[in-house]
Amino acid sequence: MALQVRQIGCASQNFRKGRPEHLQIEACVIHLIDGSQAGADAVFCSPDLSVKRSAHYSISKSGRIHQYVDELDTAYHCGVIDRPIWQGLKRAPDGSFINPNYYTIGIEHEGRPDDPWPDAMYDASAALLRDIASRYPALRPLTRRNVVMHREIRASKSCPGHTADLTRLIMQASDLSPFEPRRDEPQMFRARTAVNVRKERPSISAPVVRVIPPGELLNVRAQVPGESVSGVSVWYENMDGDYIW
Repeated sequence: MALQVRQIGCASQNFRKGRPEHLQIEACVIHLIDGSQAGADAVFCSPDLSVKRSAHYSISKSGRIHQYVDELDTAYHCGVIDRPIWQGLKRAPDGSFINPNYYTIGIEHEGRPDDPWPDAMYDASAALLRDIASRYPALRPLTRRNVVMHREIRASKSCPGHTADLTRLIMQASDLSPFEPRRDEPQMFRARTAVNVRKERPSISAPVVRVIPPGELLNVRAQVPGESVSGVSVWYENMDGDYIW
């Protein structure tokens, strides 16, 4: 079934037609409106903003999807870079950052930073991600490397808030996707102790990308062989392609 997307439009000052020819869409940035979807509609359509801004899409708490900027055009949603931790940021030959607006799609979500995300908003956002990914090879499969929180680019922002679960969002989008079969169905576990998540290979010598605290849910898609630890050589691959023992 085709997505129901309402075309809202955007003031011409608040976005850029086209993208640089040498850059391709490689990630979706997840945002929080910090207000209502109607408020986002009004802001992006305003020609009088002191700071020009926009997004490609917004999603309401009830699951309505609005589009402001065509995917092939550049929305102004994540161009300020401040203490970034996203490893997908691109650099120019001189070492400076290339504006991430040029190779990302921005998706806003209705609500305030501490508001829970309703199931309808997760469902619509996952369906939209799946639809977008079907058009851009760099988004297949969807992982935490190409589905990014705004604050991972701009640390001074709390966006997309304190309750957004991007792992759930990616799992839902991936479960809907017909084009990238998983080796195993995703499974969910709860960490009993602190768990190191390791990059590149299933080994205790691999770099630790983050530590999952006790009690947090782990989303795992496959068992894989790896370095033996305490006589056990079974590791798990998570939805990002990282490894957990």
